[in-house]
Amino acid sequence: MPQLLNVLRGDISLVGPRPWPPELVEAQVAAGFAYRNEIAAGLTGPAQVTKGQDRPYADLDLAYVELSRTLSTWALVRYDLEILARTVGVILRREGLSY
Repeated sequence: MPQLLNVLRGDISLVGPRPWPPELVEAQVAAGFAYRNEIAAGLTGPAQVTKGQDRPYADLDLAYVELSRTLSTWALVRYDLEILARTVGVILRREGLSY
């Protein structure tokens, strides 16, 4: 529930790359991964629904950012709705990320 308040405040979005601690974001930006500043972190995203099975989490985050740049608005909305639906399934099956 606290994360939903962050969504309502606009600190994070419903779907997007995973949020990281500020010091890790700074290290990534310094290493040339500026995508963390291009798009808001999300409550859920591809990494959460696939649990990193097909690719490493950072690759999934980068792929989402790239899709947000290239897909049309409606295609991205459709993709985000698919991610949200898959998230509900993950929650109902009591699956989730294990770091």
